[in-house]
Amino acid sequence: MHAPLSDHPAAWLGHELACREDWRQSWSDDELAAIREVARHMPGTRVRDSSASDREAAVHLLRAGAAAERMGRIQHSLEHGSGAVWLQGLPADEFSLPQLEWIFWALASLVGTPVSQSAAGERVFHVRDERFGEQDA
Repeated sequence: MHAPLSDHPAAWLGHELACREDWRQSWSDDELAAIREVARHMPGTRVRDSSASDREAAVHLLRAGAAAERMGRIQHSLEHGSGAVWLQGLPADEFSLPQLEWIFWALASLVGTPVSQSAAGERVFHVRDERFGEQDA
């Protein structure tokens, strides 16, 4: 017999999750060094304009570094834990937009298989708070 859904770690409301610590994580210095290595070695182009070999190289660089183990734990947490992870401490202001895309690409590739998110075949999107009000809904 299955446990009640309400006992599962992925059964939560936003205010409940906000009070829990099991979904919050922070990068270690070694993991950040591995991420910086990816940014340093990737081309200055955006991921969407890159070759398959560049995308594979980014993942290979990260897989060989300290961040790979963290991403494995995150994958497990997403599939068997709370289903959400708040990963803090990436100093985004140190990187250019293309470098941030490469970092995201490599990290996401260690968690799952990136697939097209649009009819144009884009796999990386930028989400920004554009401060739209209710009148814009």
